[in-house]
Amino acid sequence: MASHILSGVASIGVNQLDFWTQELIRIFGEEQRCRFELADLGVIVKVMPPKVLSADSPKVIRLKERLLSLNRERQRIERDFEHVGARLLDWNTLEIVLEGGPEPGSWLSWQPGEPRIAWWRSSADPDSPRRLLPGFDLEDVRPVLH
Repeated sequence: MASHILSGVASIGVNQLDFWTQELIRIFGEEQRCRFELADLGVIVKVMPPKVLSADSPKVIRLKERLLSLNRERQRIERDFEHVGARLLDWNTLEIVLEGGPEPGSWLSWQPGEPRIAWWRSSADPDSPRRLLPGFDLEDVRPVLH
């Protein structure tokens, strides 16, 4: 039964999901470094993407332009998610949910380190319990620690 449930997301593998989450981690880290550097210069970015002002110093312009570039990268990943019917459910765990599952309206669930897509939620809501898909055993889906 599990293979039937996963047939709709066969084009998405764990390697692709892992790549996306690693990219999101990199983007988030670079955004934070840029924000800290801007804060040290007395500039607080409250809205993304930031606006480059004519009064900005060359260093502030460089940092804001980097934030703009990172924002475009994040949007590209979000479009890739949408293209395959996926979305980032939780920034803390980097859980990705994909359309499909054992019940109508349910979502498949994957988190970094998991060797396969073997979990599901009844809705794309972080408060919805995460359950093991039928046909999988806990021993087969233990996270791989990096």
